[in-house]
This record gives sequence, structure tokens and C-alpha cells, in this order.
Amino acid sequence: MAFLKANIEDVKTEFLKWQNPLVEKFDNHFDFKEINQTLNKVLETLLPLTTSERRRYILIPTKNDWVCLLDNGHIGTDRTVPEILGKRLKCRTIFSVYDYQTENTLLDIFDTKEKDSNFDLIRSISSINENGWEFEQYGNVQNFENTEYYKLRQIKKRFNFNILKEYLLKIGIDAFNDEFYNSKKSILIEKKGQMFNTTKELSLEEARTFFKH
Repeated sequence: MAFLKANIEDVKTEFLKWQNPLVEKFDNHFDFKEINQTLNKVLETLLPLTTSERRRYILIPTKNDWVCLLDNGHIGTDRTVPEILGKRLKCRTIFSVYDYQTENTLLDIFDTKEKDSNFDLIRSISSINENGWEFEQYGNVQNFENTEYYKLRQIKKRFNFNILKEYLLKIGIDAFNDEFYNSKKSILIEKKGQMFNTTKELSLEEARTFFKH
């Protein structure tokens, strides 16, 4: 999941301004429409999920000043688009990952650095299991963090789903509460035109399985 601290119309406009010139050479273009639906129905507009290229993006406003961004990639939302949009809009950007199967957990924060105007990754925290658990952190500790967690002997307990949820709440993002989202003012941004030859659309059953994950 990605969150940008920005106005939803600004996010949409900047996305189209950036992406349309890039996809025009492939005879594609991005269009958008507003969606006045429940959160579940909004999420279903991402279907079908795709491999190789992302063809649908959802912007979901929240009850405060964050906008949630999701794409229809079959392995989850890619970090590239929110990171670049955050840089173009110069807005605080959050990218988070939790995989319930592996328990891999990650939180990245992009923002303007304290001593200059460069927009970059200012903090990253992760517990990842790749041939053994590894806990990693980068950047300055933020005021919402409890560093006592990082001293725990069991590495995967130093940063996990519950801690991710706690940190997001302290940032102002109640990510796992449906009531946090103002879904009836969502925007679907969709790529129109011929798909790449390598792109595969997942069946509805496969896609629903990914949503459950």
C-alpha cells in the first residue's frame, strides 16, 4: 500500500501529466473516472490483475489528508509510481508491505530531507526472510518509533504487522480500518490501448485469491 499526503486531484493530475507522454509511444493513454462505491467495490475495479505492466490505479481519499494509491499488479502495488509522484508533488509519501504468508514487513518514508530540499527516502524499516530473517533500518529514527522493539532477540518480532499498524496509526494512517477511507470519492485511472505481449490478465478466481492474501 502507498499513501501520499496530498490532494487527490493533484495526485491524479500529476499522474496523467507524467505518464501519458510515456505511454503514447505505445499507442496507449491513461483515462480516469470517479467511483462512488463502497471500499470493496472500489477495490474490485482493479480487476483483472496483470503481470508485466500495471494498467489500473486507484486513488482513495481518506478521512484526513492522506490519499491511498493501489495498482493492479499481481504481486501488489509497485513502489515506483508513488515514489515518483511524491517527488513531483513534494509531498510526504509512505510505502508499506506486509506479506501474510512470509510475514515480510516493510515501511518506507519519503520526504524532503531536513537540511536541504531534496526529496528522498528518509527512513526505512524492514524484517525480511530470505534464507533467514534479517532486520534492517535506514535513516534517522522517527518520533513515532519504539526502538525497544529493535532489541528483541527474535528478529521477526523487531518489526512485524502489529508494529507496522502501530506506526502507521501514529503517522495518521488507519490503514486497516475500512472507515478510514472516503471510498465514494475514489478515482480509477486506467490505461487504454493494446497490452504488451508479455502481459497476462489473471482470471477472476486467481485475482480474488490475491486480494485475500
